[in-house]
Amino acid sequence: MLAILDSPDGPARVPGTAVFLTHAHAAAPPALRAMVEQNHALHERVVLLTWSVSDTPAGPEETWIDIDRLDDRHPGVVAVDATFGYRERPDVVRALVQARDRDPDRLGALDPESAVFFASVPIPLYDARGDMARWRQRVFLLLDRLATDPVDQLRLPRERTIVLGREVML
Repeated sequence: MLAILDSPDGPARVPGTAVFLTHAHAAAPPALRAMVEQNHALHERVVLLTWSVSDTPAGPEETWIDIDRLDDRHPGVVAVDATFGYRERPDVVRALVQARDRDPDRLGALDPESAVFFASVPIPLYDARGDMARWRQRVFLLLDRLATDPVDQLRLPRERTIVLGREVML
């Protein structure tokens, strides 16, 4: 699952909490990979946060947070799934506070007000030799530039959020 953490010694652990936004817990998010490969370190508490939007206007408060402990294989790593309704504006910090309140045994040390957030975003690039038609690439690039900033979209604290980009050829 998180093979990057499976080395014999593992990365050095530094104090604090890191929240990595990801689409699935099955693979390490690019930001987590970059942190371990470039810095050879990882925060002592790691939250892998996935979020989704449901088909209902508002997510039911008691069931919209799901917590999965990954400590069996990776100490200090917890997976949290948050579901928001389509009329709600996603609020990651609020979701983490509710997750901590819901499971204080696993997330009691989590302080969303001091955690560092990591987001990975793809950066599409024009490819003259790509399979996609040129006009479609241009439309796609225009729409990508008009997309909402993930930091604003998820109400992440800008001063504690690191956004890593990964170039993707169209």
